[in-house]
Amino acid sequence: MASYITKTEWIDLENRIRSEDYLKANTISAFSSRGPLINGERKPDISAPGEFIVASFSSDGWERPRSIYRDGTHVLWRGTSMSSPHVAGAIALLFQQNPNLSALEIINILNSSAIDQGPAGWDKAWGYGKLNVLSAMNIPSTPKGLSAKASDRTITISWLPNEERNISGYKLYLNSTKTIDVGNITSYQLDNLTNGVSISLSLSAYNSSGNESPKTPEI
Repeated sequence: MASYITKTEWIDLENRIRSEDYLKANTISAFSSRGPLINGERKPDISAPGEFIVASFSSDGWERPRSIYRDGTHVLWRGTSMSSPHVAGAIALLFQQNPNLSALEIINILNSSAIDQGPAGWDKAWGYGKLNVLSAMNIPSTPKGLSAKASDRTITISWLPNEERNISGYKLYLNSTKTIDVGNITSYQLDNLTNGVSISLSLSAYNSSGNESPKTPEI
């Protein structure tokens, strides 16, 4: 299991901003082992967040204010021991979705759904790429670029198309109460509205398997 960097700055227990300026987010960790194995087997399989991960802090832990998060109950740490739990959690979700999966099927799903990094395909640092839980579970990513333009009694809403090829459509949520299935388009117009009345909007995508993405933040 490879590790990559997710953050380089945090606020510690003494309310000081700490940073590791020599590190760059979304790059492979220096301590992450490179493959392949001595016998030529391709390892690592994939990579996951493992550098400066905020995790629960034990009261029996060491006194090291620099690494303790400002809330006093979490600590920042790094290592493949931090990236491995991300993958373990993904495996648990896959088994929850389908308890009949075999270990080999799980490996194939995680490897094939990973976001490729570095040289195309498997490489000795990233493996097959970054862990992608939503893709592994066949859940669409959250739509991007949601925007709205108001005019007299109308609102024109637009967004960017999802990159997944099996997207069947999008759902528009109004005031968190009303849902409109707008189909597989990237713009929609609300008509006959009352001027001066505010409306909150969010959007999700769904695929041909019926799986729905997380909603966008409301606008």
